[in-house]
Amino acid sequence: MSAMSVLVPLRSARVLMGALALALVGCGEDPAPVPRDLVVVVLDALPASSVSSYGYERPTTPRLDALAAGGQRFAQAHTTASYTLTSTASLFTGMTPRGHGAVREVGHVLGEDRVTLAEALAERGFATAAFSLNPQVSRETGFAQGFEVFEYAPRDDFTYNQTPAGFLERVVETWEAQAGERRFLYVHLLPPHVPYTPPPPYDELFGARAIDRSEGGQAYLRALNMEDVWLTPDDPRVERAKRRYDATLAYADAQLSALLEALGPLDDVALVVTSDHGEAFGEHGRILHGSMASKEMIHVPLVLHGPGLESAVREDLVRTRDLAATMCEWLDVPWDARMASGRSFLRSPGLDPLPARGALSRSVGTAPIWALRTNDWTYIRATGSGREELYDRQSDPLEQRDLSGNPAHALALAELATALDTALARERDIGARFEAAKTTDAHRAELEDIGYFDNEED
Repeated sequence: MSAMSVLVPLRSARVLMGALALALVGCGEDPAPVPRDLVVVVLDALPASSVSSYGYERPTTPRLDALAAGGQRFAQAHTTASYTLTSTASLFTGMTPRGHGAVREVGHVLGEDRVTLAEALAERGFATAAFSLNPQVSRETGFAQGFEVFEYAPRDDFTYNQTPAGFLERVVETWEAQAGERRFLYVHLLPPHVPYTPPPPYDELFGARAIDRSEGGQAYLRALNMEDVWLTPDDPRVERAKRRYDATLAYADAQLSALLEALGPLDDVALVVTSDHGEAFGEHGRILHGSMASKEMIHVPLVLHGPGLESAVREDLVRTRDLAATMCEWLDVPWDARMASGRSFLRSPGLDPLPARGALSRSVGTAPIWALRTNDWTYIRATGSGREELYDRQSDPLEQRDLSGNPAHALALAELATALDTALARERDIGARFEAAKTTDAHRAELEDIGYFDNEED
């Protein structure tokens, strides 16, 4: 597949619509400033635990940390799934996995009948553009809906997670070409996703250059996961992989910085930086992502920066699937709050608190692992075995001490089990209303070539 660009003719009324939207901003008493434009940047496979401003000891993310210092950093942001296709579909639509139907890594796509953030903004006069380095976020997987410009740039082997030459230039070129209108730009950068292959000079960081290149590759790391051993962060093999990952993350942060600098002044821009999912390094016996719904695979950084936001650290539990509704509120654009389409958390953190519903996440696979997180608890259930886990998020934020067998917490376990049953029943009900769309055979082959595998959904 080659990089592609699709241009949709501009509607003559769009500029006028955008101007009217801006003219209406300010009605009422002391309105909060409304950004003109929206930029969303996703750094793939980035757990919050690897970000310096979230407490990580290595200086991996100076640019992201600077954004966090001047904006709102969400300390408890969670994704819908521990793999790209499903979590990004939820970010785009606000819907749960069964709602948007993009569940199988190889086989499902985002259906055309789902309403995306890009479509909602385009209807309100925004010029829209998206640039992706991940084949799971491509035209073939349905993510081009609502975008005038959509480009996916493929890669191969050890270099496929590095930014191709000319990629950022195309982003900036499109951004400048749309300058006469309100704009929505989505950029999905693949680093620091596996393979952990930092280019010079970033390979000099954290001792990465001294570690064999193959130890950052997908084949080697998948083989570690297949061993009959419980991996830990201090396992030398895991520790070496983490150093290569951290160097790749520093490269990704530098790419973020280069992008933001090239876009020019962002004083009137709502800027969002987050990840589609996390990455494990032995915290719960495994590495990489997708296989579990543990904290390191689900808890991601989320930074909002722009007009109308005071600098703050937000401690309330939020879901990245609520970002579409949140961005629409920030931009003063209506969002269709249908069943399972999310709700804004921007200015009302105390309203409709998540503990009543929790943050629901899943792993990949036929019998997924589900996690339900509230402010106080994490409840995990493996669909196949029925195994349950319970963690006290206040006293055990790393979720290391399983309390499911402790009689003192039997009531909490039962209540959360019931809450998950209710959530899964709702998922099945939603799934019955929406038909899952399928990918093409050619795109299936491309995904399998770079390490994605089919997983049948029960």
